[in-house]
Amino acid sequence: MKLSRLIVITAAAGALAATSPALGQSKKPQNPQPVKDAGKVNPGRQPVKPADKDAAPGLDQDAGERPTDPPKGPVRPVRTDIPLTFDSSSHDFGAVFDTAPVTHVFRFTNTSTSPVKIKGVRATCGCTTPQLTKTLYQPGESGEINVTFNPANRRGEQHKTVRVSFEQPPIADAQLDITSFVKPLVTIDPVKTSIPSVERGVGASKIIEVAGRREGFDILEVTSDNEWVSTKVLESEVVELYGDMMTRFKIEATVSPDAPLGRIITQIRVKTNDPQATVQSHTMIANVEGELRATPDRLTLRLRGLNQPFTQTIRLQSRQGTDFDITDLALEGMDSLGAVVDLRPVDLANGQREYTVTVAGTGPRSHGPFTGSLIVRTSLEDSDEMQIPLSGVVLRNPTNAAVTPLKDGPTRVTPTTKTADKTTARTPEKKNTVSPAKKK
Repeated sequence: MKLSRLIVITAAAGALAATSPALGQSKKPQNPQPVKDAGKVNPGRQPVKPADKDAAPGLDQDAGERPTDPPKGPVRPVRTDIPLTFDSSSHDFGAVFDTAPVTHVFRFTNTSTSPVKIKGVRATCGCTTPQLTKTLYQPGESGEINVTFNPANRRGEQHKTVRVSFEQPPIADAQLDITSFVKPLVTIDPVKTSIPSVERGVGASKIIEVAGRREGFDILEVTSDNEWVSTKVLESEVVELYGDMMTRFKIEATVSPDAPLGRIITQIRVKTNDPQATVQSHTMIANVEGELRATPDRLTLRLRGLNQPFTQTIRLQSRQGTDFDITDLALEGMDSLGAVVDLRPVDLANGQREYTVTVAGTGPRSHGPFTGSLIVRTSLEDSDEMQIPLSGVVLRNPTNAAVTPLKDGPTRVTPTTKTADKTTARTPEKKNTVSPAKKK
């Protein structure tokens, strides 16, 4: 009896060893084959370790006995012996001005024994444009890839990459690199400023710096396309920028104390005496606030399909805790959305009152952006009217699934007003307005 059990155990162990040799020993991965013509540049990715053909299915060789899903088919490692051999895989343009594009030609040869078809060349930045004259190359045939870099609106050190992909899988992409140091003729810092809160009646200012490397550099004119933002050229100084001495001016941009409530966006244009960089632009955004505070100060919608319902809520309150009434609410530019508003006063524990305004409606029947605004009128002296912008976009259906259209005509979402005993629906008034709320 003991002998038969011994025979069974021995036979089972032998069968297991025969079918799973990877459990009893570990095999070293084979070294990748050396790249042909190693003296030349042959850019590519790091090799992937080939799978051990003797390993038992469902076992990860690097993780011991941790089970994994068995492969669905033969695994082919990525080949690093790229069939194209480049004379050089990188180029440094050195110091360049930001006024004109620069181009370098990367030359290569098909050093393999088979025809090679290039699937495409792509850059990591829109400022870099690679061009290929043809895609199919016979053994021994040479070709070129022209790479153009546009330094406009860039400064300092730059590093861009171009990847070359092939039709024959699984050959790794070839990588080409270009570098440069861009020296702008004229700089404006910053290119954009934002003033989140400007108190009405007080105003606010920001400093913009404009520098040029031209001898005798000067500012001829500074203009703003918004009547509530004025500009003034201040003192100049000579400073070192980007390795050279440049003349730098300071410009003061001021939001007027009389500016209306709401968001101000203006383009400030600086005209210089440099003929190659005549006009420089600066964007300034300011939010003018009075006694009335809106949270959030704008409405933003991202709808993922046509005819999608939406609801947005805004909180209105006094900054100083002053009692006030909402005298009027109106929606502008939102007729196509079938939007309505709902106003609810909220009495706080400290005896003060604030308001919540809910805007509800149905998105457009076409894709793309849309805009509108909510006009709030109050009894506050310095905040008698506030415009709250609404901006949105209808995204295209990401899954291309059919969207069920609603019934013809605009769909209204009617807000509800809760009472102590029941919930009643409010009927929106004509012209998308609501009656003013008076504090009792």
